[in-house]
Amino acid sequence: MCGRGACTLDPGAFRKEVAKRLGGKEVEECPGREGGKWNIAPGSYYPVVREGGGDVGMVLGRWGLEGVGGRFVVNARGEGVGEKAMFKHLKRCVMFISGFYEWHSTDGDKQPYYIFDPSTPLLPLAALYNEQASTFVVLTTSSAPSLTWIHHRMPVILTDEEIEAWLDPKKQLSDLKKLTAKQFGGLKWHPVTKSVGKVAYNTPDCVKEVPIEKGGKKRGLTIGSFFAPNKKVKKAEETPVEVIDLDKEDSDVLVIDDMPPPPTQAAPHPLVQKFNSRYATDPSSILSLIED
Repeated sequence: MCGRGACTLDPGAFRKEVAKRLGGKEVEECPGREGGKWNIAPGSYYPVVREGGGDVGMVLGRWGLEGVGGRFVVNARGEGVGEKAMFKHLKRCVMFISGFYEWHSTDGDKQPYYIFDPSTPLLPLAALYNEQASTFVVLTTSSAPSLTWIHHRMPVILTDEEIEAWLDPKKQLSDLKKLTAKQFGGLKWHPVTKSVGKVAYNTPDCVKEVPIEKGGKKRGLTIGSFFAPNKKVKKAEETPVEVIDLDKEDSDVLVIDDMPPPPTQAAPHPLVQKFNSRYATDPSSILSLIED
């Protein structure tokens, strides 16, 4: 799925790389994008590039659409998103991250992995942006064959050519079905520290490869050991780790229930209000569109 990400670039390098991926267009700076976002979690504020013409600007949005019953929609299936009333009034946007985390369960033990493309510092993820609430949701698709062992879903990752089409306001969401249902290959992964499951843990160590811990012992992962029969090993006691589990089978809209509550203020976050105020917004609320 895609419930946790990382950006290893500092703000200046991040903006330059985004401009490069957008064909050399000038990209306005987005205040609030501090460096060292090694553990981007739902509920975090993060810059996204929204659809529109002319100069490209990054806007600060909160990851997760507020849904019914206090739940937050973090991921949405890209295959049918064009037909969902919940998403029809949202703008398209791109979330640029260096990689994302996924948890794999073996004998009840959850091991996090960092998934990335070694050929590029940023992965462009297809997302939808709610201008009124300054929030966004990441689209997902079926996992590439090489990733199905860890999870059956992965984020929709765009090529540079597809970014242009995705951000083109003249195109309708329903016209981009092939794009939102495609798979992206060439990704690599390695195991990382279980501390990444804690939202407050935000250091460069989050993305560093570590030996897999099992039964209190560390071991390296090889092709032979991965396909070897699992042996029953008594788990060592360890500090509980916060892990957001987005594995909701056969669900069109994927939600999580343990998101931190939204700010109590009625207005968006001060940074969002200040730097996103130039964009017009549809007065209709996304919450009133949940009808199917």
